[in-house]
Amino acid sequence: MEVEDLYSKAGVKLLDHYGSLYAGLEAAAKGGAAALVEAGLSKKIARTLEETAKDKIVVKGVTIQGILEITSLEAKGVEDIKGTLLEAKKVAAEHDAVANLYSLGAPKYRIEVTADDYKAAEAALEKVVEFTKDTWANYNGKISYSRS
Repeated sequence: MEVEDLYSKAGVKLLDHYGSLYAGLEAAAKGGAAALVEAGLSKKIARTLEETAKDKIVVKGVTIQGILEITSLEAKGVEDIKGTLLEAKKVAAEHDAVANLYSLGAPKYRIEVTADDYKAAEAALEKVVEFTKDTWANYNGKISYSRS
């Protein structure tokens, strides 16, 4: 497909929906082809632009972190901790953020939350920590959180 054809089919729709081509491509880098289909592009063009956007556009974000200390007195405590932390990652995704969890050596785990801005990152981190504490209250163990 020629550049002129692509611009006439996709560019105008991206400008109308997002206000600029870059904003539309940035949305594709973050949200995938679905963000472009939402703007009225065909799935084929959306997939092509998604690949290019993910390759070429660096999505800016803010990362904040903290330390969770989780102990368990149960026989299958490791599985319980792992399950709780995996569910916590989903909570971050529900709040338009990405959570990464790293073991620092039992019982410490680093949680990093990345979002578009500090306010969103703080809100997502707070929800993740709150979820983790509430979930862990159902287990035989202790949990604490500190900001790093």
